[in-house]
Amino acid sequence: MATKDYDKILTRLVLILSKLSADERPSTAELAEEFNVTIRTIQQDVYRRLLSFPIIKDSDGKLKFIDGYSLDRSSFDTDEMILLSLGLSQFDGVDKLSSIFNNVTKKIMHSKFLNPYFIKQDDIEDIDIDSYINNTLEDAIQKRYLVKIKCPSNDYHEVEPYKITSFDGIWYLFAKDTSIDKIKTYLFSNIKKVEVLPKIQNENIEKVLQQLEDINTAWFEDGHKIEVIVKIKSNIAQYFKKKEYFKNQKITQENSDGSIEASFSVSSYEEFDNIIKSWLPDIEVVEPIEYRDRLIKELREYINNLNS
Repeated sequence: MATKDYDKILTRLVLILSKLSADERPSTAELAEEFNVTIRTIQQDVYRRLLSFPIIKDSDGKLKFIDGYSLDRSSFDTDEMILLSLGLSQFDGVDKLSSIFNNVTKKIMHSKFLNPYFIKQDDIEDIDIDSYINNTLEDAIQKRYLVKIKCPSNDYHEVEPYKITSFDGIWYLFAKDTSIDKIKTYLFSNIKKVEVLPKIQNENIEKVLQQLEDINTAWFEDGHKIEVIVKIKSNIAQYFKKKEYFKNQKITQENSDGSIEASFSVSSYEEFDNIIKSWLPDIEVVEPIEYRDRLIKELREYINNLNS
């Protein structure tokens, strides 16, 4: 890499980190426009060159540091941290050194820099942003072409690809299956082949992106909307007051004993299962009765399986 190119990259990385440290929350598109580079270049900056920094996206898809992190808390200045991160990243992918790279960056970039804070980050599945499948889908999304994707079942699906997105740390293709006219999520690692078609998407992309904003998990079902009402006991009510587990979460009632009732709008019961089951026995479904009965049946089957 030429010195001039290195200087440009270093300057861009310093400015990106400065924006994040100031909590400006830029999007990848905004950064690409500001630095006159492609979105893919910014993605490489964030997910490769700055891999060691705790950068995540907020609910609006904007880039930010994880809560509690600041460059000001570091014993290194910004240039030194970037140089260290870039140097260590050269060993990522080398079979015998990858695990060492991961351990060193975690110890340096998180434990030392965040002291006296410790923040647990969710692991995000690795994705090869330079793979043929990824590049082909990126190009089709940007140009709004339809594609055929091949999944492990050897079935081909003609889809309108909208976004490559992550739910709970797992990467999916957010796209419409044209055969059933429904938007679905396709596990990205299961896509084995991609073929670009000479067809242009018809869907209103702004409407689709708004729908994506309102989706909570990969288990959503296009065209469905269900209101779930739950009662939450007083010993865990504070967690639901402090955090919105779903974007449309609403506290509808606060009781004298400290318990609360809350409503959630979901597209499928599976979409809400993890919330309910992770807080049992201190949360109960009030409505729909159908969902309440289904959970009771599942719990009884679980207990019966244990006893047998």
